[in-house]
Amino acid sequence: LARAKAPQRYGDNLLAAPVAGRRAACAALLRAARGATPARGSVTVAFVVEQSFTRRGLLTIAKTRGPFSDALLLEAVSGDPPANRPASPDPENLPSYESMGLRVRYAGTVVETVSLTDAEALERALRVRIGGGE
Repeated sequence: LARAKAPQRYGDNLLAAPVAGRRAACAALLRAARGATPARGSVTVAFVVEQSFTRRGLLTIAKTRGPFSDALLLEAVSGDPPANRPASPDPENLPSYESMGLRVRYAGTVVETVSLTDAEALERALRVRIGGGE
């Protein structure tokens, strides 16, 4: 038996909940993708798992829906988020990718905290990246 932990807003636009960073990053991606109109080509938005060490989720989507010219991974991270950190191409045909992140405090706890202002900034950056404007 486990008690459900409801998200709690507090302080200056902060939100605390289990896995708040991932949830906020997913919400930012959904809002950015909704209604976006890429300037050219198409954009595939995918939510994948098993990313921590092997990038298995990205590899699976690349094999089933690719090829892709590039990819972007969102991460919830403690400390400073990666700023478009390029990664080396994978020998298993993994597309080259960049990472963008959303900073969290108290990562992995029931009070993991994310700034909703940071989540909104991530949404704007994703909208620009997708091609849906500023």
